[in-house]
Amino acid sequence: MSTPISELEARRDRLREELGTVGDLRPGTLVERFRKCGKPTCHCAREGDPGHGPVWTLVFNARGRSKTRVIPPEAVERTRAQVAEYRRLRALTTELVEVSEGLCHARLAAGRDAGGAAKKGLRGGRCGAARRRGGGADRAGHCDEARKGHGYFADNRARMDYPAFRAAGLCIGSGVVEGACRNLVCGRLKRIGMRWTVAGAEAILALRSCIVSDRFDGFWQRRAARKRHSSHN
Repeated sequence: MSTPISELEARRDRLREELGTVGDLRPGTLVERFRKCGKPTCHCAREGDPGHGPVWTLVFNARGRSKTRVIPPEAVERTRAQVAEYRRLRALTTELVEVSEGLCHARLAAGRDAGGAAKKGLRGGRCGAARRRGGGADRAGHCDEARKGHGYFADNRARMDYPAFRAAGLCIGSGVVEGACRNLVCGRLKRIGMRWTVAGAEAILALRSCIVSDRFDGFWQRRAARKRHSSHN
């Protein structure tokens, strides 16, 4: 069942108001790092000692390139709030686009429903005239195509529940995949003079995908956990 136009308009207005409350923001991921100096007499050489630090850096993309910026300790919480505000902005704009798109479709459908009754009689008259004129072979061809089309939609209707897919946060078009190929893959691997092995390209793209999808912190946490596990074994 489609969402009423009035409800979509109310959601759109609410999102517009929320966008007006967005404060200071910046994209990126805060990363906490420790380092070991390598001196055997230093405390960092002891087992279980995390090392010197932490040193906080902000990892972000600028024109397709990954960059880092050191964040002073006194600015960490403020930067964390700014990153969270940027993610809130992205979520609000994504929802606003979806609601606006649904509103446009709903208005088109309402216009088609209003004009459908007026056009139905005209279409019926034309079809009746065509049947009276004959042309059995042509009509048979058209009926075959109609049967094929009906069978296709009947067999694949479970794959066309687009409102449910969108509500679940799934993509229903190829634009996201094409954009990822252009920005994630081509923007990193097809720069002037670059040559890649398959293994090297896969490694750098895996790391880049963690950065652009805001999963960079989790990547380093999982990597540290695996390293600790392997050292204990």
